Amino acid sequence: MTLVDGTEVAISLKNSRHDLDYENILKSLKVEMEYWIRHGVKYKIIFSSEVNSMLAENIYRVTRYFDINDVFDATSAMKHLIATKKFPMNKDELSQRLNFSAMAEANLTSSDVNKMIVDHSDDFGTFPGSGLS
Repeated sequence: MTLVDGTEVAISLKNSRHDLDYENILKSLKVEMEYWIRHGVKYKIIFSSEVNSMLAENIYRVTRYFDINDVFDATSAMKHLIATKKFPMNKDELSQRLNFSAMAEANLTSSDVNKMIVDHSDDFGTFPGSGLS
C-alpha cells in the first residue's frame, strides 16, 4: 500500500498473535519481511483484532472504483472520487458506516456524473453521446 506521503508499506495480515507461535508461519513471515526490506519497502504485520472493520470495509468498497472505467452511476462516481482522493475523507470519517448514495446525491449532479463517464467514453471504445449515462 502507498501512504499519503508516498511511502510504500507491505502489510501482512494475520488472525491473531497466536499465529506467531507456529514455526512455519514465523519462517514464512521472516522470508516475506526480508523480501520487502531488500526492495526498500517497509514491512508491517497487522492482526485482525487491531483492524477497524468498518474502515477496512469502506476502503474495500471505494477502491473497487479506483478505475474511472468502473464508474457507471452517481454512487460509483462518488466511490471513485473518494478512492482517487478527489473527495477527501479522513480516517475518522471513513471509520463510520457510509451511505455512498446519499453522499452522491448531496455532492454530485447528474451532469457531473455524465461528464465523468463521457470524458472517459474513449476507454469503453465508444464515442460521446452513445448512451453511456
